[in-house]
Amino acid sequence: MQRMWLVVAGLIGLATFILELAYRPAHPYSMWHTWPIFDLIFGALGCTVIVLGAKWLGHHWLQRQETYYGDDL
Repeated sequence: MQRMWLVVAGLIGLATFILELAYRPAHPYSMWHTWPIFDLIFGALGCTVIVLGAKWLGHHWLQRQETYYGDDL
């Protein structure tokens, strides 16, 4: 199952690379928009940071211990 997800992610990355090479803007807004696959890498890293940051926040700030109300119950 994990291998299938890796194959699908690889195919999506390859399709993104091909589309970025085929449809480059004539006048990009900034220098990094001329680099192929920049948007793919930037998006993947952004999603990873959001997921790991939310997980860290949940474990260290939002969750309470099981003995939150004390042991005298």
